[in-house]
Amino acid sequence: MSCAVALTMAPGADAGSRLNVSTLAKVAGRSPFPASCSAGFAEYHHAESEVSLAVDPTNGRHLIATYHQDANVAHPVSRSVDGGRTWRQVVVPGLTPCSVPKGEKAPAYNVFDPWVTYGADGRAYLLSVSGTEPGSPGATVAEPAGQQDPFAKHVYVQTSDDDGLTWSAPVVVAGDVDNGFLIDKPTITADPFRPGRAHAVWSRVNLTGSAVMGVATTVDGGRTWSARTLPLTTLDTRGVTFGGQIVVQRDGMLVMTFAEGMAQPLFIAGTLARNASGVDSIPSFIGNARFYSITSADGGATWATRGQLIGSSQTFPGLITVASAGAAIHATWADLSADGIGRVQVSRSLDNGATWSPPLTLAGPGPGVDVPAVAVDGKGTVAVTWYAAGPAPRTVQSVAAVSTDAGVTWTKAALSRAFSVASAPPTNAAGGTQLGDYEGLAGLPAGGFVSAFTVAGALSRGGPTDVVAVRFGR
Repeated sequence: MSCAVALTMAPGADAGSRLNVSTLAKVAGRSPFPASCSAGFAEYHHAESEVSLAVDPTNGRHLIATYHQDANVAHPVSRSVDGGRTWRQVVVPGLTPCSVPKGEKAPAYNVFDPWVTYGADGRAYLLSVSGTEPGSPGATVAEPAGQQDPFAKHVYVQTSDDDGLTWSAPVVVAGDVDNGFLIDKPTITADPFRPGRAHAVWSRVNLTGSAVMGVATTVDGGRTWSARTLPLTTLDTRGVTFGGQIVVQRDGMLVMTFAEGMAQPLFIAGTLARNASGVDSIPSFIGNARFYSITSADGGATWATRGQLIGSSQTFPGLITVASAGAAIHATWADLSADGIGRVQVSRSLDNGATWSPPLTLAGPGPGVDVPAVAVDGKGTVAVTWYAAGPAPRTVQSVAAVSTDAGVTWTKAALSRAFSVASAPPTNAAGGTQLGDYEGLAGLPAGGFVSAFTVAGALSRGGPTDVVAVRFGR
């Protein structure tokens, strides 16, 4: 399954060179859990989506990927010790009935939105958001995977000092139980320069649509966390913030990117109706998204309350991903229309997010263009990956673009051949697209990249969807 297919170049692209792309490696396929763990969602058994990927800065051959498993019954990880060529799956214990040791009580029935990161000392951090928890409204033991209460969630972090082979017990970073808040789309970023420090951020949405983020910092390797809420008034006080991600600069400056859109109370009402009826779908927000950055100069103790505009999307919610190398920070997002026509946009900042370049369209507009990710390798090369529509209806393929001149010119290649999405569940259990709302991309310290993403159809050998990885670079 080697793919080095040249694609049509976007404006500013370099058509005179090609990328080297490896064959696909299986990261996750068959589920480590029995079908009974997916009670109420049999179609999700052996299905994976929403991949997060991180590389150990102290040893570039070591990588960890995490992902949704089945109907959000747990967050396993897959680890590689040979630079992403081969992978071994590990069940991370401690959160759900399917992952705790027999006889122990689980703190949550299901988990969402996994994210993994590595620190400067080689410690790995795995972040999860819990769904329904014992004792919360709507919780049932008979079908825990099918009963999801959006107002009963905690943020948990577990750590590993052996590249994901073993993990600590989960530590509660923050929680909002039964107080009207929905915790969603968290990320975690370990400080690549200061051992023991890491920063988590998540969205806090309530019925009034308050523009509030949750942030937390650890200075002792994840053992304890200082968490606080962060009101933002970038657009106006009725805005909803979503999908924050932090990058840490060498001088200690923190730069957070996030999406903001107008509050839509019907979103919450629709979610509640979904829970009551058992219908697994989450309606989208109405209106556009704007992407901003804000900064903290004191390690996350205080943040600017008004941000710098990066770009926008025609629909909300939307996700923006970000990566940095030296003074440059690179951001990417999908500008999606209501009818599914998308464009991959990229922008960069050379002044810690104070200003951003005008967005460059790297792909599209076209159907199926979605889910971009960005990373920077140890040589300063920038890579962006995304899904693009394949040649036949209901097919997609993974695509990459690489820039060696800080985003001025780009070289593109396909990372996979086109595959059908017909076999994938119609939506993942978190309400996103069938392949997930985000995928994994990591820059290797010695140069080059590893992408970990979800496939279906003929490329999925272990169930409705699999996770695969591919190495690529110049």
